[in-house]
Amino acid sequence: MQKWRHKSCVYCGKSATTSDHVPPKLLLERPLPTRATTVPACHACNGGFSLDEQYFWVLLGQVSPSPAIAEKVSPGGAIDRTLQRSPKLEERLGRTVERTAEGADIYIQVEHNRINRVLGKIALGLYFARYGRSPPAPGINVIGAYLYTMQDSRPLGLIVSTHNERFRPKRWSHVQRGVFSYIFVRDPRSYGHLICVMDFHQTLWGAVRLAQPRKRKATSGRQIRLLD
Repeated sequence: MQKWRHKSCVYCGKSATTSDHVPPKLLLERPLPTRATTVPACHACNGGFSLDEQYFWVLLGQVSPSPAIAEKVSPGGAIDRTLQRSPKLEERLGRTVERTAEGADIYIQVEHNRINRVLGKIALGLYFARYGRSPPAPGINVIGAYLYTMQDSRPLGLIVSTHNERFRPKRWSHVQRGVFSYIFVRDPRSYGHLICVMDFHQTLWGAVRLAQPRKRKATSGRQIRLLD
């Protein structure tokens, strides 16, 4: 685990008083990795995303085919217990469940702003852990979240950018194999930008665009505003 001292918060630029895990421990499996990645954060940012992360985790449980996630959703599992402790969250999810016009399938109206906040935060933390600085302005832009399906729903450019010239997958960083992996690739459509592609439980792809780090030393305390 990294130890950050006398640093600015990665997420808001204020003085860092804590270390934040990237990705959140909530999204990993126990036992946790022995060499966890952490970044400097202020107290407000460290806890300010917890409800969005909880929503992301519970929503992942509704769509994941992973046996480990299914166990958490089953009665007495971790996600089931979370919903029991958070009746407002369960009620909120219940209000977003609808049926198709034919009435055969059920779907959830996703709160994309909450998903984007989680993806943006994780990508920003991974960027800082890799480059030791926050991205230069304008900072970050969440491209989207894409479910695993029989037919890959990611944009073609995103698929190509994660493969080499022989169309073999590039080397990913695995925090926990099959649980959370990520890769930074050059944005094929935007010069001077990178894309952080994340894989959650082999269920969901997340993609976030970030400006490439400049060669000169980054200005300390630069604030990168996450999506509201």
